[in-house]
Amino acid sequence: MSFECFMQKVITGFHSIEEFLRSRTKDELLHASIFFSSCGPRAKKIIELAKSNGVPCKQVEKKEIERKVAHLSDF
Repeated sequence: MSFECFMQKVITGFHSIEEFLRSRTKDELLHASIFFSSCGPRAKKIIELAKSNGVPCKQVEKKEIERKVAHLSDF
C-alpha cells in the first residue's frame, strides 16, 4: 500500500498512512491518493478512513506500487 499527496510525497506502511490520514484536515488531503494492490483487513480499514476524508483509492497491480516506491531509500 502506498499513499501519495501533492508534490509526489510518498508514504508507505499501514501505521504511517493511517496516522497521516488522521492528522490532516480534509482540505490538506485534497490532492492525496491511496494506491493498493491487495485489500486485507488492515487495508480495508485505511481505505474506509481515506474515503471518509474524500481521498480517492485505487487498486493497482503490485508492480505499479513497486514502481511508485522504487526511489525511496531502504533505511
